Order: sequence, then structure tokens, then C-alpha cells
Amino acid sequence: MEILMLILSYVLISIIVGLFYVAMLLSVFYLMKKIFRMNESKWTSLFKIHNGLGLYYALIIPWIITIVVMFPIIVMWFELIGMEYNILASVSIILLLFVTTAWKFYKGRADLSNISR
Repeated sequence: MEILMLILSYVLISIIVGLFYVAMLLSVFYLMKKIFRMNESKWTSLFKIHNGLGLYYALIIPWIITIVVMFPIIVMWFELIGMEYNILASVSIILLLFVTTAWKFYKGRADLSNISR
């Protein structure tokens, strides 16, 4: 029964983390636009830094912020549903989310480098 709850929790948490990441990413881009008065040439130069590394940073920094913010929420969720090993379950969910996202970034690096050219 706990394995089923862990799988269902992963699906639910994955959806919530994905939505929170999109919100965080859009917020970071909006703040960068307002603070640095970004125009097209500034965005282009940011994304072309070191052959697309600037674009990676623009995508990865909100992801790290999302994981840091969501970890205590995930721990509280597993405490709420009464999972016996709530910290272990939370860390395993975070690691699984990290591995799947790292794999997506790794597979999409060619596309991101084409965008930054």
C-alpha cells in the first residue's frame, strides 16, 4: 500500500513541481526584463553566452529554486499521509525529479545550442 501511495504521490508532486517551475521560470524572466530593461539584443546576448550556457543558467536557476522551495512541502505531504519513512520518501522523490529533469536537459542540449546560435 505504501508503494502505491509513493507512486501516486510522485505523479501528484511531479505535476505540482512542474507547474511551480513554469511559474518560477516566467517570474524570473519577467523580473530580469523589468530590472535590467531587457530588449531583444540583451536577451540574445544573454542566451549566446558561452555557446548557450546563459540559456542553461536561465533554465536551471529557477529549477533549483523550485526544488528548494518544494522540499519542505513534500516532507509535510508525506507526514500528512502518514508515510513511515517520510524523509527518505521525500529525498527519493526529489532525486527522481532531478534525474528526469537532468536527462531532459541532456537530451535537449543540441536544441538549446541551436537556439542560442
